[in-house]
Amino acid sequence: MTKKEFTLSMVFGKIIQKEEGMKESRLKKMVDYIIRHETATIKELSDKFEVSVFTIRRDVKELVNRGIITKNYGGVAIKERQNKSLSYSNRNTLNKSDKMQISKKAASMIQDNDVVFIDGGTTTAYIPSYINDNHVTVVTNNVFVMNQLLAKDNIDVIMLGGEIRKETNSTCGIVTIEQLKSINFDHAFISVTGITNTFQLTNYTAIDAELKKVAMENSKHNYVLVDHSKIGNASLVTFGHLKDVDGIITSGPLKKAYKDYCQTQDVICYEVL
Repeated sequence: MTKKEFTLSMVFGKIIQKEEGMKESRLKKMVDYIIRHETATIKELSDKFEVSVFTIRRDVKELVNRGIITKNYGGVAIKERQNKSLSYSNRNTLNKSDKMQISKKAASMIQDNDVVFIDGGTTTAYIPSYINDNHVTVVTNNVFVMNQLLAKDNIDVIMLGGEIRKETNSTCGIVTIEQLKSINFDHAFISVTGITNTFQLTNYTAIDAELKKVAMENSKHNYVLVDHSKIGNASLVTFGHLKDVDGIITSGPLKKAYKDYCQTQDVICYEVL
């Protein structure tokens, strides 16, 4: 390869990298837009992102192939997980002792007058059992959590509205997310359905992933609660990264790669077993 050919190759390589980066950024923004609006037409997306209809159709095809969106009459929508997860009660019994110890550690971080968010997962479900006598405000979309907290006079409960999904025993949807956007937290306790080998936080459904993302953005301190069976697994939608949280609470021991990464990113590891 001549010097001129090498130079041209480098230039074109950088152009391709830039275009790929712009494309991924646009795809992410498209997914966020569709989540917020539930559905969107091709023309609507073309106008919104100021690219041709041809480009949008190509982007849509890629998102469909990735299993993130689905085509419907006149447009596209977020694709919810087709293989329904186990019922909430069944999932709640899986690794229950691990989840209780994880919840106990999470509850120990809550201080007097804190405002905390507890999400709709089963790993966070037992936190109410271990909250002490401090006065606390708990915001949740988890019906199971709400029912436990009603018996505690020292805890103010804000239950987020929205559609109740029986398989997750929690509220979800645009209404839930819009309510959540206006509330700030001292601590957010977030469950995941998988942490990938590249340290991404993932969840089964796009709408739940968006809710977790908003909660983390509104919180001073974020903690991921995850039992050992979910480490190294990937689920459908990525909503964050391990470096975005203050700590991970798990029924360890964590693999060395995860521990080393957490140390480099100042993420505290709490191994409760």
